[in-house]
Amino acid sequence: MELVNRYYSRYQTAIFTLLLVSGSVKFIFTDINFPIDITLIFSVLIFGDIMLGLLAGSNKNRKFNSNQIFFLTAFIALYVLMLFSLIYTKSENYAYLKTFYFILNLICFIYPIFIIRFDYNLFFKLLLVVLISTSLWYLLKRYLAWYSPDPNVRFYFKSFSGSYLLLSNALSFNFLYCVYKKQTRLAIIIFLIMIALGGRGPIIFIIILLFIWKFKIITNFKVRKRLIKKILYVLLLVLPVLFYFREKILEVFRAGFDRILSFLDYGHDKSVISRLEYLSFTFDKIFDSIASFFFGHGIGSFGVMYNGIDKKEFPHNIFLEAFFELGIMGFILTILIFILPLFIYKKKPIVIKLMCVFFLLHSMKSGSFDGMRFMSAVYGMLIFFSYDVFEKKFN
Repeated sequence: MELVNRYYSRYQTAIFTLLLVSGSVKFIFTDINFPIDITLIFSVLIFGDIMLGLLAGSNKNRKFNSNQIFFLTAFIALYVLMLFSLIYTKSENYAYLKTFYFILNLICFIYPIFIIRFDYNLFFKLLLVVLISTSLWYLLKRYLAWYSPDPNVRFYFKSFSGSYLLLSNALSFNFLYCVYKKQTRLAIIIFLIMIALGGRGPIIFIIILLFIWKFKIITNFKVRKRLIKKILYVLLLVLPVLFYFREKILEVFRAGFDRILSFLDYGHDKSVISRLEYLSFTFDKIFDSIASFFFGHGIGSFGVMYNGIDKKEFPHNIFLEAFFELGIMGFILTILIFILPLFIYKKKPIVIKLMCVFFLLHSMKSGSFDGMRFMSAVYGMLIFFSYDVFEKKFN
């Protein structure tokens, strides 16, 4: 029985991991014309496992504390509020799609409840293999598209060029874990890949969190002869290779550097300007009337109100998105779900809380309700795992 549970828990960990990264790697399956949406595949597997767990009563002996019940209730209440807003939303089509997609967030949030024993080694190894291989694929496709004489190739690449941000976010998760486990070389490799991808937000957030986390070590850092020797040996081995392939390497990193450096000229950066426009529009419409303040404009309404097209569009901040579309109650529930746990679960490992803070920062820069399943999963891990998932020290 113990052997069965071990393999079953690995299966649960694997499908959980693959659902979280499915959005980041989806462009590869599109590239090879895979006939089925991989997010749908793993969503169905996890939903089936949840149903199986409920029918088998595998969690009937589990006791939930008051905090866990509170956050689960708040998450469900947020979804109920979305359903209610369908009555008055200004979006006629996208609202239903967005409400449906939010189910994935709920599934990712509650699935840690049903995992028998989380295999953190499998989780991070699988994440690492999938994300690094996918990132290299992405960089190769970008390099080939950049120098292709065929404009159709470059146009095709643009259809999934936004994957760099999804990959950077997921890699940040792995980066924090590698630092936690003192896997310095692997952390450096991940960080270099993030620079090549060009995700400015993830890189900035990682640097800020790392500085706060390791402040004492950084401020008390002393240069040792042994460290200098190691650096010199590495440079002697690596520099000739870097020099020989310098043009190819610079081309791979160029797009990433261009995106990062463009942030310094924020006055002319299209991404920064568009976000400021989103914020201005959001604040104006939140306080447009008493009804919009208390009830919002309805789920999925931002796009149709901002540019007149009923499609995916959002303020790039989940708290303002909640306020804009669901009113003051949606705003309060979002704060309770994603900020309050950081103050309640003080005894949980620092790394899982830093991961939550990372996704919290990201959600205030580029977040949206229909694209936060990784964030929901990390908060689910923080709230519902009653043990240190990174050390397997059960209470």
